[in-house]
Amino acid sequence: MAQGKPGLPSHFTWRKNQFAISEVLDEWKESGPCRNGSNESYLRKHWFRIRNNEGMEMKLYFERQPRSKSRRWQLYSIQRTEKASS
Repeated sequence: MAQGKPGLPSHFTWRKNQFAISEVLDEWKESGPCRNGSNESYLRKHWFRIRNNEGMEMKLYFERQPRSKSRRWQLYSIQRTEKASS
């Protein structure tokens, strides 16, 4: 959190199923232009590619200025891996 990075939750609920985050595989940031017309660029999202407790890879992001404060964390994608199917 000292670098402005959000604290990744240890678990989350999606479609009434709870998933634990077991490993962070990658992380990156997404920037975009100022919405007020200046030439400055602002940090918009923090992305995380994680593996959950069932072995699935998921991409999550934290939106720094969401339309709704209750929707800062979003699940973007799920990729089933061989480990998840065994």
